[in-house]
Amino acid sequence: MNRPGGQPRTFTRYVAIGDSFTEGMSDSDPDHVNRYVGWADRLAAHLARLAREEDHVFGYANLAVRGRLLDDIVGAQLENAITLEPDLVSIVGGGNDILRPRADIDALA
Repeated sequence: MNRPGGQPRTFTRYVAIGDSFTEGMSDSDPDHVNRYVGWADRLAAHLARLAREEDHVFGYANLAVRGRLLDDIVGAQLENAITLEPDLVSIVGGGNDILRPRADIDALA
């Protein structure tokens, strides 16, 4: 999202919600053995650098939990995220839902 004049917006409060994919489970940190850093953490680090360049304080919370289903992600996780008053929220989920034997893909979409 750009500001008037075409300048990119600087985000200062980012919250990630979702399942293990967003939590960062099994995303090896290439710089540290036996340490994990997921895509949301990497994005947060990038956004924090951009915020610092403009002398902004940056806040980040990753509320994602492995095994969570969409009902929880768009329910309790989203409600908790909103209370943090973010200016950016990411949501990735649904993988656990579609693994269920009687998953209704159309309803999930």
